Amino acid sequence: RLTHMDFRMNRISDIHCVSFRKLFKTNKTLTHLDLSWNQDITDKGWREILAGLDKNYFMQQLFLSKTKVNENLQTVLNDTLERNRNVTVVETDV
Repeated sequence: RLTHMDFRMNRISDIHCVSFRKLFKTNKTLTHLDLSWNQDITDKGWREILAGLDKNYFMQQLFLSKTKVNENLQTVLNDTLERNRNVTVVETDV
């Protein structure tokens, strides 16, 4: 059973983020996801990821070190975390 996924430095882009959104909507085992150092993800991609996390109650930790989560997205991220208290974000750079 897959519980941890490490995608650090994998050049994840917005196209991949749609797949993460779909994964989060059906996931019942993944608890930790590391997206650190994926600087090609734009606001559009982060919004896809956060839309998937909004109702995923299995994810526990999301690692975002050295990503481009800007201040506007930080607000959306905080709102998502307020609604889904199971998720903890580790190391955002904002």
